[in-house]
Amino acid sequence: MLTKNNEYSVIEQVITSSILLAVLFVVLVFMLSAKWIQRVIGDSGANVISRIMGLIFGSVGVSNMLSGITDYFGL
Repeated sequence: MLTKNNEYSVIEQVITSSILLAVLFVVLVFMLSAKWIQRVIGDSGANVISRIMGLIFGSVGVSNMLSGITDYFGL
């Protein structure tokens, strides 16, 4: 992981790495339990969640593009 060694202390970098590992562990748990989650929510629930996540992903993408355009042109 790329960090600014002269700006952040070793303890802050260890905290960042620990948080990264915790997030990776949570993702691993969700991926290992994906079949069980699929059985609980069903096909229609998975379809709804997929559409909602697509909408969120699209809105974040548009927001980032607008922010980049604003920063680039100094608006």
